[in-house]
Amino acid sequence: MVRLHAAFLMSVVFVAAAQSERSTVDFRNFEYPLPNMEEKGEMPATWKWLPSVLKTRVRIRNGEFREPTPDLGPGPSVRWVSTVWGDLDGDGREEAAVLLRYGTGGTATWQYLYVYRLGGKRPELMSILESGSRAQGGLVDIAMRGQAMVLRFQDEERQRGDCCSNGYIEVSYRWDVGHFLEVGKRARGSLRRRVLWEREPIGSDSVECRSMGKELHVFFKSGTGPARKLTRAGVNSQPSLSADEQSVVYLREMADGRVQVRLVQSDGSQDELLFDQPLRWKGMTCGTNGLLMPQWSADGQYVYWLADCGSFEGALWRMDMKTRRAEVFLADCDEYLVIRQGRYKGTSSPRS
Repeated sequence: MVRLHAAFLMSVVFVAAAQSERSTVDFRNFEYPLPNMEEKGEMPATWKWLPSVLKTRVRIRNGEFREPTPDLGPGPSVRWVSTVWGDLDGDGREEAAVLLRYGTGGTATWQYLYVYRLGGKRPELMSILESGSRAQGGLVDIAMRGQAMVLRFQDEERQRGDCCSNGYIEVSYRWDVGHFLEVGKRARGSLRRRVLWEREPIGSDSVECRSMGKELHVFFKSGTGPARKLTRAGVNSQPSLSADEQSVVYLREMADGRVQVRLVQSDGSQDELLFDQPLRWKGMTCGTNGLLMPQWSADGQYVYWLADCGSFEGALWRMDMKTRRAEVFLADCDEYLVIRQGRYKGTSSPRS
């Protein structure tokens, strides 16, 4: 008989309980309290914690709410961005930090961070944080470190236009007797900026994405012939055609926000999953929503992709297509391009 250590059995129970609690709530289809924007009058200039009791409530469906306007033009909207989990009160159960982005219908946007405790009949709202607008304290990253929630905001002192800042301010909070208390010293650093460079053309064949209602699909075009739709459902993007023009790798965003790296033949057959697991990097777990820009190697033996673990950490990963094993290929990389022609054909070049 195999005897399992008690600590191992307890860890299995805790993991199972956490997964069970996560599955009971769909934060992409949920009702949230919001400040009354008509009473608010102006954009927030920095971040602050709000009272948990707010009169206005908004229900988002499929991750989004759009307020109807008389002229059918752009109006206020609320969009689910991410859900991050961690045990913030030390009771052995995970809390959910849910990030929503509020848009005015113009260029101004800011975020609302909702922290919920699970375990009862319905999630219990612990607190709400309102960020500043864009470069003036906009929230750019959330991480859980033990019982601390670490937030990074755009640094207004390093602002480069209304939209953006070149720096961040890192602030740590701990749950303390009914509210979040700032702990430790604030830290400052530089934000990484990401640009998805256009892929180098290979031959007469090509791949592209086309919007079809609420879905986004990958199309393959051979020479002067008609374009063929390769994907069947969902939001599919960032396709890369292999050098022999027989296969396409691309990203598919799932309804729950996860992202998959997938492979499909250019004739539309054999659509299969390549990768959809979180990646561990520098002691962090990088969610699949940070997977970006898959590309074939020039010889077709590997598939590369970026794993963006927040606003200032990331790496270039590589999967061996024979073994289907993925590993870090280039550390601290946020932009790259596979060189397909010329003297350096077959290498992967970081961009800066």
